[in-house]
Amino acid sequence: MLSFSKTPTRACGDYFKRAVVTLREFLSLIFLRQSLSSVLVYGVVSHPREGDADPSSSLDPSLSTSIRLKVNKFYSVGKIISDKPFKRGLVKSILDKFWVCDGEFKVIEKGGNKFLFHFTKEADRKKVLAGEPWLVGNNQLVIQEWRPHLSYEEIDLQHAPIWVQAHKLSPEDMNPTNAELIGNGFAGSLPAVFNLEDIFREDSFMCTQVRYRVDRPLPPGFFNKKSNGERQWVPLKYEWMPEICYKYGVTGPIAARCKSPEM
Repeated sequence: MLSFSKTPTRACGDYFKRAVVTLREFLSLIFLRQSLSSVLVYGVVSHPREGDADPSSSLDPSLSTSIRLKVNKFYSVGKIISDKPFKRGLVKSILDKFWVCDGEFKVIEKGGNKFLFHFTKEADRKKVLAGEPWLVGNNQLVIQEWRPHLSYEEIDLQHAPIWVQAHKLSPEDMNPTNAELIGNGFAGSLPAVFNLEDIFREDSFMCTQVRYRVDRPLPPGFFNKKSNGERQWVPLKYEWMPEICYKYGVTGPIAARCKSPEM
């Protein structure tokens, strides 16, 4: 027999001055505790084991046509790349100055500097997406369309568009194909915007829009291997940028903490 003696607590009073637990009762308690633990772990945390019945099922999205159309036309999802928390009212007041909308738009907080934007007119939503990049208080706002087949958590908010200028190129190197090649050096290029008149400007450069990872440094340029075998350094410049460290090429919160004297 196992015996446990404890000083009575104030809550128990004098009802239990001595607790006596038999071996059978003790083992029963242990078994009950293990059984409850296994139920909790398997039911809440664990995944099905090999050979178990598959608990998954395929949901039917065709029943939500009206919701799908509404999300696709009137909603966008965004994130402000900053360590500083932003509130809905401040974000709305800043964007009101830049987004010249014919209708109204609402800003809904989702936590972690993520926001849901609800437009009353589809044309306003398209105009905002086409007008990227956007800054909120000198911080990058990554904004994406909400494709109905994705949950809110699945939307990519790590890539943002940015305008890149490629300098010191010869006229024959300034063409849409090379603009796309430059974009491929980032996370991908967007449809190239190329103006032939830019070739004949005094400060001629080729400008294209690319997507970049907001948590990775931007390259200062690249080497171009010319037809005669020489390597030419092509410097890159960036337009409409958030806070950036000019030594390491990082943007956002990391740039704000950069101690480089070249800032």
